[in-house]
Amino acid sequence: LILAWIFLVITALFDVEGKKTVRIESFEKGASTVHSWFELNDPVMGGLSTGTFTVRPEDGIGVLDGEVRDVPKLAAPGFIAMGTRGGFYPDISSCDAFRLKVRSTTSYTGYRVSFGVAPPPNNAESYSRGYKGLFDVFVVNGDFSDIFIPFHEFSNYWDLETGDAIVSCSQNEIYCPDKSTLENIHRFEIMAQGVLGEVHLEVKSIEALNCDDDVNDDVPENMKQEDNWENDSSPGYVVGQGISHGATNNNNNAIILDNGDISIESFANPRHDWFPLNDPVMGGKSVSKVEINEGEFGLFEGRVMDVPSLGVPGFIKMETRGGYFPDVSSCQALRLRIKWILPENYDGWFVSFGTHHRANAKNPYIRGYKAHFQPKGGGSQDVVI
Repeated sequence: LILAWIFLVITALFDVEGKKTVRIESFEKGASTVHSWFELNDPVMGGLSTGTFTVRPEDGIGVLDGEVRDVPKLAAPGFIAMGTRGGFYPDISSCDAFRLKVRSTTSYTGYRVSFGVAPPPNNAESYSRGYKGLFDVFVVNGDFSDIFIPFHEFSNYWDLETGDAIVSCSQNEIYCPDKSTLENIHRFEIMAQGVLGEVHLEVKSIEALNCDDDVNDDVPENMKQEDNWENDSSPGYVVGQGISHGATNNNNNAIILDNGDISIESFANPRHDWFPLNDPVMGGKSVSKVEINEGEFGLFEGRVMDVPSLGVPGFIKMETRGGYFPDVSSCQALRLRIKWILPENYDGWFVSFGTHHRANAKNPYIRGYKAHFQPKGGGSQDVVI
């Protein structure tokens, strides 16, 4: 009775009359799922946590299931997560909270929501990205609960190992979710992080609350998520689809060049959003940035440094997720047109694409195809891979 009363009070506090509730995602029966979702485990630095994410249309739920274990070299708990990247997100800058309709069959206490890609200001934890907030799920008679997470409980200045806020939004507003992120959050994850234990979380829906009445959460026809859960060879590892937001070219048609090649990206008229991503969240110190000089080039620069706890170099990369990619199954190679490159003798260049998980792979958290390339000198050139 006490718990039921608490939930009713919270609902009354967070549901404001006259304000609109906006859908981020729904797995419920009869709903059309907006995004493609995948499961992600500990970063590539040696984590042993295991997990799966599956959509069960017959039950109207998405299920994150697995176990958070210690990362051996760090002797600290890692994470598992269900995530989506790219695709359509409504403008929730007028809203003030998320509501998750969830149910847990375990007493796990390390659940978090993470969204966006904004780094913390002033170079604080410069290799972290996005806003993160903690939430608890009570096991109550097997029923689903509404979990409310106000935006002011999120911070993008958080500890890389535990996921806990180092400086909270209430302590310093510069770490609160900014307007540009809320206008398009780009990515959304529900994580189990920083606490050892078994995880079983069932999710019915994700919503934003108390939004202006004119917020439109109707998904554009050209950004509908394909129903690929049963047909895909590796369900749960598909990245969100749709036009990337903020790019200057929203053309969803293949661009065929005069020589017959297919353009994937041109920074003269970019069709994707690009962002830097550095060492995983387990303590890397590498730094980087990406700048797009429209009409000219994309600039990627930074420094790869040792991960202190491992004594080995980490990584930096420029990356895009989701949006439109043409069918290149008839092609034979990738070509990068490089304007200049420094230092000329750096030999750690790689290209990675896709999210495929190799069958019987020893490391379940490795995704996609990767190849090394080596530019010849530092001047303008084409590199074919």
